[in-house]
Amino acid sequence: MKSILNVSFYNQSIDPGIANDLNGADAMYEFESVRGYKSIGTWWANPAMLYLKMHHDQTSEYAERINWNQIMPDFYLTGKDFYIKQIIENETDVLCIGLYTWTWPFLEEIVTKCKKALPNMKVVIGGPDVAVHNDPTWLDDKLWIDYAVYGDGQYALSYLIDCFLLEKKPIKDELSNTAWLENGELVKTESRIFKEPAFFKRGPWWHNRDIVRDWLKYAREKKVHFQANFETSRNCPYACTFCDWSSGTTNKVFKWNMLSTFKDLVFLAQEKVLSMRISDANFGQWKQDVDIAKFIVTIRKKYPNCINPCETNWSKLNKERNFEIMDMWLNNGFFKTATFSYSFQDLDPKVLASIHRPDIPWQEHKKFILEQHRKHPTITSMAEFVAGMPYQTLETVMYATVEAYRIYARPNWYPWQYLPNAPVRNAAYRDKYQIKLFDFKLPLSIFPGEDFDPADKTTTFKVVWSLINGLDEAILTFFFVHIYSDLNKIITKGENTDALDVWLTMLDNEWYDKSFLSSFKKHVTLLFERETDKAWIPVHDEIINIFHLIKFYPVFDKEKFKELGANDYSHLTDEEKIKRTKNHLMSI
Repeated sequence: MKSILNVSFYNQSIDPGIANDLNGADAMYEFESVRGYKSIGTWWANPAMLYLKMHHDQTSEYAERINWNQIMPDFYLTGKDFYIKQIIENETDVLCIGLYTWTWPFLEEIVTKCKKALPNMKVVIGGPDVAVHNDPTWLDDKLWIDYAVYGDGQYALSYLIDCFLLEKKPIKDELSNTAWLENGELVKTESRIFKEPAFFKRGPWWHNRDIVRDWLKYAREKKVHFQANFETSRNCPYACTFCDWSSGTTNKVFKWNMLSTFKDLVFLAQEKVLSMRISDANFGQWKQDVDIAKFIVTIRKKYPNCINPCETNWSKLNKERNFEIMDMWLNNGFFKTATFSYSFQDLDPKVLASIHRPDIPWQEHKKFILEQHRKHPTITSMAEFVAGMPYQTLETVMYATVEAYRIYARPNWYPWQYLPNAPVRNAAYRDKYQIKLFDFKLPLSIFPGEDFDPADKTTTFKVVWSLINGLDEAILTFFFVHIYSDLNKIITKGENTDALDVWLTMLDNEWYDKSFLSSFKKHVTLLFERETDKAWIPVHDEIINIFHLIKFYPVFDKEKFKELGANDYSHLTDEEKIKRTKNHLMSI
């Protein structure tokens, strides 16, 4: 039996170093008016360790003998050694890793180096990208993992930690939601939904207040903006095919106790946490969400500039309640330093039905949004869509993009990224909608020259795309959603947006880099025809990540547009403009 067990958590919601490289993101985050200095980035603080520690504290007789350590994020892009050093210095006995798409690239190397220094260290991996419950071969090539926990991890981790402390071998029948390899054979326990009422009656942020204060101290020392991922409920009642909420293990939703939620919110405000992300799957789904929203308003009157809900996953069907909460918050000065997001995925009923995504009819939803903008005309908003879904065509994608501008929002199209526990994993579903899985090799950022070492500076990006409307339509759709955003800054927003006129003016007058767009389209064709998996284009002395090429390469001549303005297309209907735009894009 060990006297003390050192547990370390590497579970950034988004690891800033990897994410900024992978996404080509600008690390600067301005919050100077509130904080008094410029931040170099944002720490989206993941509460997973808080939940798991709280459960162990509540249920284990050995709670006092566990040292819990958060592996702090790297905001200066100093590399893998930054994490390795922390893990070793903690004398880690158990390394818990939250597995997300963006934390994949360097994990095996980090763990391997740590195990050389700490040969008895156990590695327990959890998070949404653990897929051992859906793929019995998932662990076969991951020998650096000792135990994989899927779904709710509270029971499993509490049990494993006590076993490691007592130096006792875990017994399969005493464990749940866990798998491991034993003599090369997979051992997999039964699946269990976590529903302990006592757990949801205590606030995890307050319960772990000393740890949270350490996080905040670290963020302030590093001049980093700290954002709390805050839940008032767990899990999602829906099963959208692109989404992996709850790792596909349950649709049962549990609400946190109201008093525990209120206590956590007061604590975060008192600690001067400036912003939080309401990370429920469907905030606004329940009547009590209005009371929570009112309570946040009350707290902010006492603690100004604190716990601003910067981002929220709104209920998919209770729009009236959603907009009641939004209106309340906007009336009280929320969202002044953040972009207001609308997550649509798509607007076409046929597309939404194919991905099992519930929503109210678009024209009804649009009325809510335009009324909101009439009352709050200064808000900055973004419309989020997912490209690659069944029955999307170039016409439907352009229509959705224009509708985003018409509700005063900036449209943002994300590629449909493959999540191993989302329902899209089902082969019969993919066959029905001719959905193909692509493994694209993606550069982590821009690198000078064409002779960089792909093994060191690329990662695999799994994308799914429906070819149900044919390969040519899929290529055109991909092509469009990766070039239109370069024109965002010269397109007007509002019910009379000139988006279609801007696109047509650029295309009719050929105010664009024809050779680049032609090579880009040819490269996309090769990717979709599986002639290559290299998702980058060499340009002069740079390597362009095709998912972010517009951020780095000026494709359209915006200065000429500003000088000469848009052509007059008043004689054309929207449908005619979209058709004409499509003809141009097909001919490139």
